[in-house]
Amino acid sequence: MRMWVLVPILFAFAFPVMADENGDENDEPTLYERHEAIAGEPVNRIRYTRIHGWTPVGDDNLVAETRRGKFWLIDLEPKCVLRLDLRILLEGRQQRPEGFSEISRFDTLKVDDQECSVRRIRPLDAEGVKTIRESS
Repeated sequence: MRMWVLVPILFAFAFPVMADENGDENDEPTLYERHEAIAGEPVNRIRYTRIHGWTPVGDDNLVAETRRGKFWLIDLEPKCVLRLDLRILLEGRQQRPEGFSEISRFDTLKVDDQECSVRRIRPLDAEGVKTIRESS
């Protein structure tokens, strides 16, 4: 009789339960996917007078706020690893005599001790960014 009790227990440990196709996977879009969904067409450069903030939204993607309500999704080369407490120094940026700076494709961002090339820059819908921030 004890054997019949042990068999189901051993069977459960010997064969892991297989989840169905959607069961254990997180169907929620990642933070990057949510930002990508509200991104516009790529641009060659952005001009700004001041960066108000950087927010990592993926392993190699960040959102830059150049003025209140103006956001950009910046995709970096995949070798870069972003952390929440990142420090970014703009290298290769062009300071203009008109008082603004710019970041363009193929510029280099120094992220902590890494040098990261900019692959793509896309504008983000401000209302969409607000919605994402409120729901996070």
